Amino acid sequence: MARDAIATCFGQHDACPHFHETQLPTRLLDVGSEARHPKLFVTNGETGKYIALSHCWGKGKPLRLMKASFESFRNKILLADLPALFRDAVLLTRQLGVSYLWIDSLCIVQDDPSDWERESALMCNLYANAYVTIALSSLLGIPDTDYDARPLDYTQEERFVGCTAPWENSFLISRGWVLQERLISQRTLHYTEAGLIWECATAMFCECLGPVSQEPFERSWKEEEPKGLEGSLELWAHLVQWYTGLALTYESDRLIALAGLAARFEKQTDSRYICGVWLDRSLFHLANQWDTKMAKWCPPGAVERNTETCTSPSWSWASISGVVRL
Repeated sequence: MARDAIATCFGQHDACPHFHETQLPTRLLDVGSEARHPKLFVTNGETGKYIALSHCWGKGKPLRLMKASFESFRNKILLADLPALFRDAVLLTRQLGVSYLWIDSLCIVQDDPSDWERESALMCNLYANAYVTIALSSLLGIPDTDYDARPLDYTQEERFVGCTAPWENSFLISRGWVLQERLISQRTLHYTEAGLIWECATAMFCECLGPVSQEPFERSWKEEEPKGLEGSLELWAHLVQWYTGLALTYESDRLIALAGLAARFEKQTDSRYICGVWLDRSLFHLANQWDTKMAKWCPPGAVERNTETCTSPSWSWASISGVVRL
């Protein structure tokens, strides 16, 4: 299904943005082959195509790119040293015939704050320019795990059963950083426990349910047509409500994890953005807040603030705990 979905999107979806090879991210994994280990590749401004991985960090300390390991990573990275999720991503990238894979923890120097700050600011374009984004909510299964191997051309009989959408309970979808990655990516392969889901601007298809209707809000992020100032600000209000219901490991990331989307808005609307607020609608955003946990309207100051970990000003929705409506 994965190959078919990609071929259909590139060959038949007029509404989907055409893929063009662009300047590669600063660093990528050269995934190698069965006869060669992956290694870190410093792109030096080269153009090409790559796959981006969307995933959640676990609680452990998996192999990461550090200052001390930089040169050894450029030589090789043993596949066996990678977490199972990353091994699956490497194998998938190889099977899709793509040479390069971007994984945050292996392509950003984790003990270099300046590198993280610089590279995180580029994530919006990174996911937007990817050939395909692979979103791994569960292990696909490779021979050295306890899971049964699933080849890339795996198919499943259609099931006519009533159930919730298979991604709704995905841990990955519940994470704040992943929202930006999902909305910015032009084409995404979601691997979930329920099966494979394809998502692009034209279609969403699940191997367990068949075609799935996309919400207009989700489709609108992948469309190229301008929406105008009012339409864009309304879209932003929906985004804030959705985003504030998601989980972040660090509250200090509350605005950073939306920075790429904000930059896109800023370019589209020619509006000024400060700490989550658009100056064109600042009075509206400052005067109206809705705490959905309390289920009633409340003026500024009447909602709980993240006083211990908050790095946002009190007049920004980002300083408020819980779901926020603008």
